[in-house]
Amino acid sequence: MLLNALASLGHKGIKTLRTFGRAGLMLFNALVGKPEFRKHAPLLVRQLYNVGVLSMLIIVVSGVFIGMVLGLQGYLVLTTYSAETSLGMLVALSLLRELGRWLPRCCLPGVLVRR
Repeated sequence: MLLNALASLGHKGIKTLRTFGRAGLMLFNALVGKPEFRKHAPLLVRQLYNVGVLSMLIIVVSGVFIGMVLGLQGYLVLTTYSAETSLGMLVALSLLRELGRWLPRCCLPGVLVRR
């Protein structure tokens, strides 16, 4: 019984060290294989513009329409509790919490395919 506990502890220790070793190798390879920033800066700026700025219209339009629908539905529910003043916070939190993870997954492939 004591031998099994000691073997289990050793197995967990080796697994932890193996994980740290892999992370260290990944960090080393990332630092050694690091491209020169000045050489690739114009390409980086162009890609940031393509992915960030050009998808902003899609994000704003979808956010406006989804916010209007959430506002209408939320207002109808909040009027039963006389809490209409919380509508703005409800819409903002709902958009950030629910669409914050979903919207980039839908917008970025469309922008990348368009290029």
